[in-house]
Amino acid sequence: DYSPARYVYVIGREFNETATTHFQQKRYLLAWHMACAALEVFTEVLQYADDSNGDVGACITDASELMVSIANEELPDELRGECFRYCTKAYRDQLFSGWDWHELQMDIAIQLVNSKEEAAELHNLLDMVKPSSEGWYYDMRQAEVQRYCLLRKMDGDEEANAFLLQNLHNSDLREHLIEQLVVVGRYDEAIRFCEEGIKKDGKNFPGLVDKWREWLLKIYLLKKDTDNIVNYAFKLFVSSNLGGDDLYKLLKEHVPAENWEDMVQKIVQAIRKNERVGEEYRIATIYLREQYWDELFGLLKKNPTFTFLDEFEKHMPDRFADDINQMYMGAVNKLLIKNTGRKFYETACRYLRKLKKRGAVELVEMKIKQLRRQYPQRRALMDELNLV
Repeated sequence: DYSPARYVYVIGREFNETATTHFQQKRYLLAWHMACAALEVFTEVLQYADDSNGDVGACITDASELMVSIANEELPDELRGECFRYCTKAYRDQLFSGWDWHELQMDIAIQLVNSKEEAAELHNLLDMVKPSSEGWYYDMRQAEVQRYCLLRKMDGDEEANAFLLQNLHNSDLREHLIEQLVVVGRYDEAIRFCEEGIKKDGKNFPGLVDKWREWLLKIYLLKKDTDNIVNYAFKLFVSSNLGGDDLYKLLKEHVPAENWEDMVQKIVQAIRKNERVGEEYRIATIYLREQYWDELFGLLKKNPTFTFLDEFEKHMPDRFADDINQMYMGAVNKLLIKNTGRKFYETACRYLRKLKKRGAVELVEMKIKQLRRQYPQRRALMDELNLV
């Protein structure tokens, strides 16, 4: 269970550290055998462990990283062949099926492959990956990416790129192509593949649409195309989960100052159309950034919760202080009407103390008297009120 898993980690860490020492001293065969042993044993342990703290998983990660490090060395051919055969057998036998380090065996084998015969064996293993009702997209996508890497290593760029162009349904391969085109400055072609991706993924994969828009934004920044920079920064800020400071600053840098107020209103209206949880908070953050105090106050009135008030009241000008105090008091009333129990009373009284610190001493004293009259039977509440 959870606690003994820590002791498993201590043992595994010591074992992996010993293996790493052998690797550093170029005893690659021994290091490889130890890494394989750790990967197999701790994968089995993981089936029967509460690994909430990631202790067993850390042992597996250390062993996996050591295997990758060994494969990246210039190994004697006999040792290279032994490592290659381990990885292909583990992959074929599904030794680590269902875990990320199953695909890692193929990645390492591709790193180690050294002949057409070995490459053919890997192609045959990749042919084993078939669509299934569960997880097929991930498995197939990984296999296609690995086949591309294998082709690139053993057959050259021309063969690899031909495969890539035939498999642009795979978002990882499409992104790789776009990145290649951007690196060599073929921006218009990269834009075309991004736009194709948006058209293809628009209905079912909004996260991928955001990815292609991010690439378009990068490309238009390189082209210094102001109109499209604004266009895609706006779309990403409004529609995705990427609506952070960088995109907002980018918009402000590229929208003329005389048009900025209109842009802010356009952003707010677009966010409201999303009708997603948390959009009011995003709008409030924009109002705060622009110091639109009246608009922000309107949102506070609309959302007078403790969380909303706590986040924004400290920024508001003093002229709103009395109204905000009344909002807090309304939230206290609502809490006590709907809930009983000491934890709720503690919360209510904590906010009464906050109101006193905000200078609303008289308001708090009146509220305490009212609560004593209204809820005399709530003894725990009376106790907490004595501490205000």
